[in-house]
Amino acid sequence: MDNRQLNTMLRWLDDRLSDSDRRVFEAELNRSDALRAEVDTLRVLRQGMQETLHSEAAAAADPYLADRVLRRIAAPRPVFADDLALWLGQVFRPVAIAGALVAVLLAGYNVRLSQSFATESSTAEAMLGLPPVSAASVYDLDVFAAQTAVAP
Repeated sequence: MDNRQLNTMLRWLDDRLSDSDRRVFEAELNRSDALRAEVDTLRVLRQGMQETLHSEAAAAADPYLADRVLRRIAAPRPVFADDLALWLGQVFRPVAIAGALVAVLLAGYNVRLSQSFATESSTAEAMLGLPPVSAASVYDLDVFAAQTAVAP
């Protein structure tokens, strides 16, 4: 069945065909048993889908839906999770502050140390205390010295 014929059948079932198209389709329907079977199958399918839609909509919008939603919103949350979060915040707040202070001090120390390099280094290199990268430093890398066993 092509889309045009399906569209015509659906419009006929919805009673949205013009009078001339309806007469042509009904004449064709009276002549063809296969077309009648397809229309009946389509009608049963549509009725089943509509019944399912109406029953699902009625179940979803029962009169106590708002009450259930409000009860779910107002339900108390577990106290254990809130207490644990508060305790962890109290315990690790001093550690986080001390860690941030140490990170700032180390970055400042590395920036000051990087000023002793002969060449200009980037901000990231200075904060991490890395020597500046240049073509000469890349050639000086000894890749094989870092490996424990060199296989030929």
